[in-house]
Amino acid sequence: MRFIASDSTTIVEYLDGGSLIEAALDDIILYDLANPDGVEEAPMQAIEVYPNPATDEAVSTGWWAWHGVRLINALGQTVQALTSDAQGRVAVQLNAVEPGMYWLSGRDVNGMLRSAPLQVVRP
Repeated sequence: MRFIASDSTTIVEYLDGGSLIEAALDDIILYDLANPDGVEEAPMQAIEVYPNPATDEAVSTGWWAWHGVRLINALGQTVQALTSDAQGRVAVQLNAVEPGMYWLSGRDVNGMLRSAPLQVVRP
């Protein structure tokens, strides 16, 4: 949709730019007339991370089997590149990781891109 409210800006033409223009839209409702039959939402599989916060190791479940999962820091940099096992499980070793907030990012069991927070702390 496109709405234009304008005034003539050329002098010596009809209504030569000397008027005040106001325009408003109020209470617009758009409807989708598509037939929703046969369209189902994919169930969201929970991505779990435990323990969270973690010190030495964290385990995460709910990932697509044998696919990559990345540990990403707050700057968006990949800290570790991991691969899930046959059950969609990832074990993250955190001994060499600085304390802070991280994200595990990858594809869940439905193939959708997902991420889960992981906080790393030191005792």
